[in-house]
Amino acid sequence: MPQDSYPTIQLNDSTIIAYDPDLVPGGFDTLSLEAQKLYIRNAVETHIRNRETEQEASPGDIFGPFVFVLLFALVILWIAKKIRDNPRVYDTVVKMDGGPNPEFGLGWRQKNTDDQSNPEYLTCPGKALLFMPEEYATILAKYSPYYKLLTPPEKEKFITRLMQFISKKTFFIHAKEGYREMPVLTSACAIQLSFGLEKFEMPAYPHIHIYPEEFLRTNPDICFLQGSVSGYSIYLSWKHLLQGDHHSDGQHVGLHEMAHAYHCQNFEKRVDFDDGFIKNFDQFYAISQIIFDEKVKNGSKLYSVYALKNFQEFWAETIEIYFEKPHQLQKMFPELYSSISLLLNQDHASRVALTI
Repeated sequence: MPQDSYPTIQLNDSTIIAYDPDLVPGGFDTLSLEAQKLYIRNAVETHIRNRETEQEASPGDIFGPFVFVLLFALVILWIAKKIRDNPRVYDTVVKMDGGPNPEFGLGWRQKNTDDQSNPEYLTCPGKALLFMPEEYATILAKYSPYYKLLTPPEKEKFITRLMQFISKKTFFIHAKEGYREMPVLTSACAIQLSFGLEKFEMPAYPHIHIYPEEFLRTNPDICFLQGSVSGYSIYLSWKHLLQGDHHSDGQHVGLHEMAHAYHCQNFEKRVDFDDGFIKNFDQFYAISQIIFDEKVKNGSKLYSVYALKNFQEFWAETIEIYFEKPHQLQKMFPELYSSISLLLNQDHASRVALTI
């Protein structure tokens, strides 16, 4: 068979490497990553020998070295991309179908290993979570009340933002097993909060830690938490996040912690801040201070005692109530509701009313 009729591996629009189907009967993609790299290296060496032979026959050809350097550079870039994008980069994790909890789909579990240095959590780089848009849509349609309210164009925007958000994060699942719903639904809280805003990626928080349930904090004092924001990380209890998605009781740990993170991103870390959010926050702050002092401190059915701790907790709990009980908030504190709608550039009560 002539060389140019062999199946090929395309490196870009203009450069290909031919491979012999007798040597790779199952197709190039069936080879392991190491075997692919070995095959390409052999192909490059063969190319070098062929070029040297051509140069001996045509010593005046000045394009040979240039073509070789270009080809070699493209091969190196291609290999680097394969290594970067290959889901096997998290070597303590293997994929699994189903699992002990039939409610969830494809997930991961740790490999069986005697290596004592193996951490007690799963590390999942977001850029390696190669879910299709249809998979995101299925998960959100099942678990996210907010996503169900969106129009088709809005759903497309939501998933596009969600994919971009996840690709910029690393997820640490503090358990022996994890599920694809974990990074999707935790990240969906951030997209829901920022859906009407320009900035949504939260680059100040590249790490998201997911615990099966409450987790222990030892500093500054020992206590169990459902969620927290600290340093460059967001910490969440998976159990309580699911409860927030299932029950509209005014409590949602995912929205609560994302509210803390988004506020800190804009006003403390000042990284990738949203001009509209900062501009309109003063109005929300002025109205919330009045309501906090005159209403909430004297007792409110909407707010918990924890909201009295400080303004930050009042802010985060207000976001929970805005999305969980928008009509109650609008009826009891209309000016506060309007200021949040302006701040987030969305009117959640109206969106809910359209579906009733």
